[in-house]
Amino acid sequence: MATVERKIERRSEPVRSRLRRTWGCPLRPLKTFVIRPLRNWLVRSLQSSQSPWIGRLILKIAQLRAPARLPGSFLRHLVELAPPDNPLARLQHKLPSIDLVTVTAVDTFDFAETCLQAARKASQNPVKNSYAIVPSGQIEEAKKRIPSAQVVSEDDVLPPAIKSSLSHFDGVGRRHWVLCQVLGLYFASKSSSAGVLVVDADTYILKPRTWLTQDGVQLLSFSREYHLPYEEHCREFLGPRTCHHGLSYVTHYMLMQPDIVNQIFPGDSAFVDWITAGDKRLKSAVADYHTYGRFLVENFPRRVQMGKWNNKAFVWDSSMSLAPGQIVEKISKEFWRFSSASSHRYLERR
Repeated sequence: MATVERKIERRSEPVRSRLRRTWGCPLRPLKTFVIRPLRNWLVRSLQSSQSPWIGRLILKIAQLRAPARLPGSFLRHLVELAPPDNPLARLQHKLPSIDLVTVTAVDTFDFAETCLQAARKASQNPVKNSYAIVPSGQIEEAKKRIPSAQVVSEDDVLPPAIKSSLSHFDGVGRRHWVLCQVLGLYFASKSSSAGVLVVDADTYILKPRTWLTQDGVQLLSFSREYHLPYEEHCREFLGPRTCHHGLSYVTHYMLMQPDIVNQIFPGDSAFVDWITAGDKRLKSAVADYHTYGRFLVENFPRRVQMGKWNNKAFVWDSSMSLAPGQIVEKISKEFWRFSSASSHRYLERR
C-alpha cells in the first residue's frame, strides 16, 4: 500500500522536481546554456525567414492537438513569425488602391501622423486617401497636427443607435476603447474602396506590404497574444470556431474589405449585437481585428495569405523633435529586424 501511495505521489510531482531528483542536479544551467539560446536562435531564424512552407509547417504543429490543447505563448510566437513578410509581393500587376484610417484623440495626434506616413510608405497598394477619425471637439487641432489626413468627426461616422449601445461598457469604463474599434469597422463597411487599412494610431508599419490583390486576396497575420474573452465573444457572435484554435489576429492593424465587413455586419443592428455580446464585466471583452480575421479565414480561406507579424513594442521617446518622416526612418533603423513597431502608452507607466 505504501508503495502505491509513493507511486501516486511521484506521478503528481511536478516534472521539474522529478528531473532534479532523478538527475541529482538543478535544471537552471540547462535552461541558461541550452534552452534559452536555442529559443533565441529559432526566433531570429524565423524573423528573417521568407519561406511560406515553414509558416504552414509550424501552423500545423501548433494545431496538432487543438482544440483539446491550445498552443502556448512560445509556440504562438513562432506561428506569428514563421510566414513571409510580404507573401503577395509577387502579385504586383494592377493592385487596387486602398484607404488608410486611424482612430485617434488629442493625446495621440503626433503618433497618428507618424503612423499614417509609415503606413503609406510601406504600402505597395496605391493609397487613395488617408483619414483620421477624432472626437468632434478636437477637429481643428487634429487638422493642424495630422496634416496628411482628412479629419473626420466621430459623430459623422456612427449612427445614434450604435453610439447609445456603447453604454453597455460604461460600468467598466471602456466605452471609448470599444468606440474606437467600432469606428474602424463601421468606417470600413461604408467605404467605396476595395480595402481599408485600419491602423492603431500608435503603430508604425516598417516593411513593404502588398495588402490586397485585384482578386480580393488579402494579407492577414497572427498575433503573439491570445486573450480568451475575445474568442468567447466571437463564439457568441459568430458561432463555434473551425480553424486556427488558440490563435489570435489582434495585430494593431488590419486590411478590411468592405464586402466582407458587410457580411459580418449586414446592418446597423448587427453592430449593436456585436457590442452587447461582449461581457460587460470585463475591461477587454471585444476585438474588432479578431472578429474580422476569424470570419475571413473561416468563410473565405481562398482570399487569405498569412504574413509575418513580428511586431516590436517600445516606449515613445517624448524628447524626439523630429518630423514624422524622420521618426519613421529612425524607428526603421533601430528596429530593423521587425516588420512593425508599437509605442503603447501603457508601457510608459511601467
